[in-house]
Amino acid sequence: FVADIGEGGDVVSIDKVLRELVKNSFSQIVPNVDEELVYFPIDNKEGLGIHKLRRVVEEKARDDNSVSEQVSIRWMALLDKIYSRRDRKQSYLTLCGDIRHIGLEVGIGSSVEQEAALA
Repeated sequence: FVADIGEGGDVVSIDKVLRELVKNSFSQIVPNVDEELVYFPIDNKEGLGIHKLRRVVEEKARDDNSVSEQVSIRWMALLDKIYSRRDRKQSYLTLCGDIRHIGLEVGIGSSVEQEAALA
């Protein structure tokens, strides 16, 4: 818990490990600029750090144009069916033939549109 480790070396140790793991290869990681960390330490027991993380997530979501893109309900239905089928099969892989069949079930017959929905 952040409240327990405070500003001690544990936060810095965790930061060093994470920096080594991500290096510069993950552009989607938003660093904690205020604390000069690569992550946002939070303590859900005490509620520490949660407000700052929420603020940064909201700022980034507002800045991301893809958040305001309109998405077809059929595309959402396609993804929902893929996820539910994947959960039932206990498999990490859904075959292309399965996707084609699911697309037809939700009214997406075109393979181009199916690819766009999955992009």
